[in-house]
Amino acid sequence: MNTTAGCVVLGIGTVLVLPLILATLLGWEPPLPHRDTDPPRLLASVALAAYAAAFAEAAPRLAGASKSVVTACSRIALLLALLAVALGIAYERTAPLRDRRRD
Repeated sequence: MNTTAGCVVLGIGTVLVLPLILATLLGWEPPLPHRDTDPPRLLASVALAAYAAAFAEAAPRLAGASKSVVTACSRIALLLALLAVALGIAYERTAPLRDRRRD
């Protein structure tokens, strides 16, 4: 990815996605269909971890950081991506519990 495309992608993500994630974490419920009556905060946490992973991976490369900084940030991005996967699995595993509570 060249510098211009990386800046555009991060800028769009920061302007459009990040405010929605933060608003959802603060209690706002988006008018999108979801499968339960609980607020989708755990799902917003998944999106925030994925956004942070993408940011940690791309930002040092776009800034022209040294190789050691890029390597460290890549490892941090991997950990954040694994956190996003773990949170997504936790969200999916709690779905039967939420469905049983409504019955």
